Amino acid sequence: MWENAEWKTFCEMLPEYAAKGHGEGFMHDTAMLLGALGWSDYDQKVEVVTPYFGSSGTGQINAIFPVSPQTGEAVPGPQASVENGSFVYGKSRL
Repeated sequence: MWENAEWKTFCEMLPEYAAKGHGEGFMHDTAMLLGALGWSDYDQKVEVVTPYFGSSGTGQINAIFPVSPQTGEAVPGPQASVENGSFVYGKSRL
């Protein structure tokens, strides 16, 4: 998905994957990176330098993310600490 710039699809599934999958730290590093790059509006293909290596135990890869101008409009607000539509400090859906 990353090598094909399928960011809209990836960002739609990321919250569920983070909650149900086995990503390190609920995929917080990936979410922060994509937020900085423009979230689902990010429009660049990623160059995977070293593919997934299962022996790492974390599923990590090394990749190059080209930076492109973004407005930030697609970056969602917080989700893990939201109850009834508003941010609640110290609360978490996870």
